[in-house]
Amino acid sequence: MMLCTGRKGESEILLFMLVNAIYTSIVSLVFSRQLIPRADLLSHADYSAVSTDAQVRWIGHIVMQDRNCSLIVQKLPDQVDEPLRPGFEFQLFDGFEDYKWTLDGLGVVVQHQLLSEPDKQYRQLTMLDLQSPISASRSRKLCIFKAWHLQIVRFCYRDNLQQLLVLVNQRGRQLQDAYLVDLRSGDKRLLYKNDKYTLLSFDFNCTLRLGLTENKNGVQEVYTKNASSAFHLHKTFTADKSIGSQLISISKDGSTIYWISNEHEDKGSLVAEDAITGFQQVIQRPKRADISYVYIDSLTGEPLLAGEEYFYPEISYVHEKLVAHYSFLKERFPDATIYPLVISADFKRWYFTVVSDREPGTYYLYWNAGGQRRLLFLFYSNRKVRKYTMQPKRAVEVVTRDGLVQVCYLTCPADQFSTPYPLVADVHGGPHARNYWEFDSTVQLHVDRGYAILQCNFRGSTGYGKAFLRAGFGQWGGTMQNDVIDAIDWSVSAGIADPARLAISGGSYGGYAALMATVQTPDMFQCAIDAFGPSNLVTLYQSMPREWKPTKASYAIRLGATANTEAEIRWLFNRSPIAYKDRIKTPLLIIQGMNDLVVPVKESDQIVEALAGSGLTLIYAIFLNEAHGLHYVPNVLLQYSLIERFLQLYLHGESETVATIPKGCTAMLEAYPEWNVSFVELFSNHSERYFKEQNELYEQF
Repeated sequence: MMLCTGRKGESEILLFMLVNAIYTSIVSLVFSRQLIPRADLLSHADYSAVSTDAQVRWIGHIVMQDRNCSLIVQKLPDQVDEPLRPGFEFQLFDGFEDYKWTLDGLGVVVQHQLLSEPDKQYRQLTMLDLQSPISASRSRKLCIFKAWHLQIVRFCYRDNLQQLLVLVNQRGRQLQDAYLVDLRSGDKRLLYKNDKYTLLSFDFNCTLRLGLTENKNGVQEVYTKNASSAFHLHKTFTADKSIGSQLISISKDGSTIYWISNEHEDKGSLVAEDAITGFQQVIQRPKRADISYVYIDSLTGEPLLAGEEYFYPEISYVHEKLVAHYSFLKERFPDATIYPLVISADFKRWYFTVVSDREPGTYYLYWNAGGQRRLLFLFYSNRKVRKYTMQPKRAVEVVTRDGLVQVCYLTCPADQFSTPYPLVADVHGGPHARNYWEFDSTVQLHVDRGYAILQCNFRGSTGYGKAFLRAGFGQWGGTMQNDVIDAIDWSVSAGIADPARLAISGGSYGGYAALMATVQTPDMFQCAIDAFGPSNLVTLYQSMPREWKPTKASYAIRLGATANTEAEIRWLFNRSPIAYKDRIKTPLLIIQGMNDLVVPVKESDQIVEALAGSGLTLIYAIFLNEAHGLHYVPNVLLQYSLIERFLQLYLHGESETVATIPKGCTAMLEAYPEWNVSFVELFSNHSERYFKEQNELYEQF
């Protein structure tokens, strides 16, 4: 980084920059390094979807190989010198969605979609019995639901039988009915037919206690009931409170409702509310940010731990039952944040993870036997990543042009001699979401290629109180966009970013922000990347997914308007990138899932069609079997090979060579103003033929 202590003449500055450039070149030649392979960062982790039973005696994890999926179940040790014991491997069905441990820890219920059915609307629940001595008899079908979606809620004992509570979208995508499934016979019984509520909540005895719905004014209504009464209106939330408040749990007897609530204060506190009177008692009031993490007692529903994240995550509340245990762990990990994932009912066995911005996941087992406290390392979630040096994510406060303070995260390359860096502004989706201090494989990929990554929690982001959240309502393309630009300006003025090598990228709302940047600040960025971003707010609102229709009023409040009147349509269109298509001169890479229901493919199609004849450099990649975000590894690898090459062309960082198209990839590619040879040659000699074949397949859709 060039630091100036006083005024320098132009010749002195040029000489300093020349010497710095020569020195950087020498260093890069002497200390040449190998790029981190894309596949090591973006492929499936060694351990994913890891969970234990309630008593922390068994542990399971999912192993993915291509499209094949297996569940590995192992017995956890009881002694420090014991390894994880050999267990069982269950080959899971194509369409696997979830698995849950039974209350006694002797079985696992697996949920999967029956992809063999033509309409793919069938969900099956299968019981895996860990006590069965014969491998072939360990798997037993419980039942099948015809449903758009199925959610396993919890297990409970009713009528002396262990039963499973599930919520099922079987009469449409908007509302869920509640069923109980007998784990012994597989019989299913309708518990509640739901014709009103967008959310149903049950106590730990699987008794329905609460329902949420939204009225025509965008106000969320909370209804409660006891075991025998009908629902009655308990309280209401306005749009800003409904995002900042969150239902956590209901006590076992149904008398207490636990919330993260910002009803009476700006920040979300952890509160206990009387289910009848509505009286609230604050359990933990946050310091600077909303409470965002809560661990609840698996038997009572009572919160045991709570945390918040302003810059970095911290546990701010520890129940007296856990103080001694947690203090022991903090002594072992004084500079880390410890997140318990499962704590046994007697609090003596813990399965937990230690959080870091440079480690995708480190997992441990803790237990207290007879007063002897033990700690055992279990595994790293992704051993491949540990071969490489990851870069730290630094939190900074950036003041916006109108005086608000936004928290941003900056991750820079290891090479300190290359400043100012080429910088990519990575805009989060939502927009009512946020960035966290956590390991991010895509950030580390870009940093390894030589780019600084800036991630902003602009106004409208969650986690920083309802005033900061409300400041983003109706600000698509407005002050939310200004905040991102202000943060980039800060990085330039601080000597971090090179103003001649800037890019903006994002997914969903972030993709919209990238497009909007090309029309509002057309001379600022050398290139822009839009993944799944809307180009037209009018058509976005009109194509709202059916699942969102019950909350469309609050959606319109946050967006800024509906599309019901000419004035509102005009307002939304004026906040749309496509309205200013003639201003776009920044090279664009657009990525889209063909099956996206949140931001339909026509959002990308219409901006591509508008720009195709303009002479603008434009790459359009559509993934045929993907939706809102890419999930199939070959597609993810291709997506980031496209992004790497695109950034290299315009910001001049590094890029991993691609020898072949990833096997199983389903992308089709368009390049404008004509087939971009310098871009396509990246993918080997047969890549142009591959993409043209995919384009022909696309035409069949």
